[in-house]
Amino acid sequence: NSLRSQVFRRYRQLLLRRAASTAFNPFGGQKVLDMGRRVFAVLRSSPNGDKNVLCIQNVTAQTQSTATYILEPYQTLWLDIP
Repeated sequence: NSLRSQVFRRYRQLLLRRAASTAFNPFGGQKVLDMGRRVFAVLRSSPNGDKNVLCIQNVTAQTQSTATYILEPYQTLWLDIP
């Protein structure tokens, strides 16, 4: 239950999810979305366009809100988009 173990577990989960999703294929598309200076957002698409993932990242030490989500400091969300 150490902090190092918790970070490793979460990082491993993200890597496994990324590897399983065709939207993260390096030959797929990506589009950076303008959500202001405090939230970085990119829409990733699979090479054939059938899978999309919206990746949003709070790049500040303060809680940020978008139209739909509240992001804790430095929080990252990967959202499947139909």
